[in-house]
Amino acid sequence: MANFITKNIPNTITCCNLISGCIATSFAFVNRPELALLWIIIGAVFDFFDGMSARLLGVSSPIGKELDSLADDITFGVAPATMVFAELAVMDYPATLEPLRQYLPYFAYIMAAFSALRLAKFNLDTRQATSFIGLPTPANALFWGSLIVGARDLLEASPYNVFIVMAMVLLTSYILIAEIPMFALKFKNWGWKGNEVKYIFIITCIPLIAFFQLSAFAIIIAWYVILSVCVNKTAKKTAPATTRRHRNTLCRSNGIIFAGPKTEATAHPYANIVIIQGKGESGITTVLTKTSQHGTAIIHHTLLLNLLGNKGCNKTLCDIQTDTQSEKAIRRSQQTVERQQPIRRQCPRRIRKRHFS
Repeated sequence: MANFITKNIPNTITCCNLISGCIATSFAFVNRPELALLWIIIGAVFDFFDGMSARLLGVSSPIGKELDSLADDITFGVAPATMVFAELAVMDYPATLEPLRQYLPYFAYIMAAFSALRLAKFNLDTRQATSFIGLPTPANALFWGSLIVGARDLLEASPYNVFIVMAMVLLTSYILIAEIPMFALKFKNWGWKGNEVKYIFIITCIPLIAFFQLSAFAIIIAWYVILSVCVNKTAKKTAPATTRRHRNTLCRSNGIIFAGPKTEATAHPYANIVIIQGKGESGITTVLTKTSQHGTAIIHHTLLLNLLGNKGCNKTLCDIQTDTQSEKAIRRSQQTVERQQPIRRQCPRRIRKRHFS
């Protein structure tokens, strides 16, 4: 009995999240955005603790993952979309759009559909363990909730603001599923190094909340997106330039998979080793030649060419980009490679030959 109760604690908390979303939606329908936002925040609290309780109790399950996505779509997708629906229903319209007044508010539910798509992608995307790709649904719900509650008079000041609201619905729906890396407020340590962006974000949020109060959360979410985009562009500019272009190697005999920069290669049914091209602090210097389905190896591209060339493995399949390294880094890599178990088997001759340029 105790085991049964423990096993269902996280799912119970997730159901509380779902119920909170339903209550928020009901308040949004009767044009009570303040209470709707309150219940969205309560749902966010439940959403935080259901995952934490599952990890602490060690009772995570596939059904919990699916239930969590369903609850999140109600609380952070349907509820804020209904708030926008109710706002569009009471806003003034230009004379040209007045005949469409009874239909245009339903435009808001596009956001609920994109929220569901974003949650489905999140469940399948292994890249989002420590960061996000696209705007998280709770952040989007908080943006719309605080905007409608805190800046309602501003939204209703002009009949032409309906175009702005509809454009923002489309924009936020796109950002939900966009391939835009966004940082998460998860700290592996509390030091400044490595957490600069997170601390800058938190520090700048304090005066915004003090000055704009409730509507500050909409500004904070917008600032979060802008900061993530800026950090992304800065990281791309500081990344090493790619100066050569090679071909991807897949040798089914000895099982080599060569992936592109900053990628995570998953297990291949024929793979004995997995090689990911990349760059570490001193130039990647590690090679694993005896691995199972979860095996991962990393090697500098010049060494890979030498290694494969020495073993007669020059069959190639798809393009990747590689970066140059200093001779010193290459020599350090070679010393590490020599200490590893060599690749013994060659690629089958039936694979079409393509030589590295």
